[in-house]
Amino acid sequence: MSENQNTVQGRTTAGSRRAKTSKIVLTVVLVVVVAALLWVGAMWWKAFSDGRAANERDQALTDAHQAAIYISTFDTLDLETTFSNIESVITGDEFAAEMAEARRTLETEAPTGGAITADVTDIALVSFDPGADTAVAVAVLNRTTTGPEGAFVTQRVMMEMQLTKVEDRWRVSNSTQVGPPALVRMSEGAEAELPNVDIPEADIPEEEDPAVDSPDESGTDEPDNAGE
Repeated sequence: MSENQNTVQGRTTAGSRRAKTSKIVLTVVLVVVVAALLWVGAMWWKAFSDGRAANERDQALTDAHQAAIYISTFDTLDLETTFSNIESVITGDEFAAEMAEARRTLETEAPTGGAITADVTDIALVSFDPGADTAVAVAVLNRTTTGPEGAFVTQRVMMEMQLTKVEDRWRVSNSTQVGPPALVRMSEGAEAELPNVDIPEADIPEEEDPAVDSPDESGTDEPDNAGE
């Protein structure tokens, strides 16, 4: 074999090695790039999913806040608006039937001019499952019942609401009061004007009975005047 042939063969072998090395390097680079892209994609999807879940949670809390007010507010002078608002935040045949019964009771038994208003002071989600479209919210409200003559009672109540997502809204499928109400304030004459309101009895300390046959300030009995 001539020297020229050896030189050409050596160059060919070296070129093949460089080509193989280049392919290996390129493959490693591609693997690293793909892994990086997958990692970035996973992080982006996680951030997107977490953000979507946080937005959904905020929406559930907002809808629960509005629902707590609507299902705790009644105006005997405008029952149509009262129950239209309630129907907009509830779901389920059972709860709808309960609200219909409440309406019949108000129409037949509640004094005309009476009203109940509510203000949410605190609310939180204690359970949230966006995958199942369910959640549970607990709200604390100051609920004021006002009679036709203006007497009122304000109570602090806690209510638990079962939430179900219906289309793009979270609605209340069930609601229960947690524990007895606590008296916040009341006006004079409230007990007489609002006999159906559960007003907790105030703790009034008992007055001490006046002393009977107590000695005079000197601590001695009056002298006996029988010998005069």
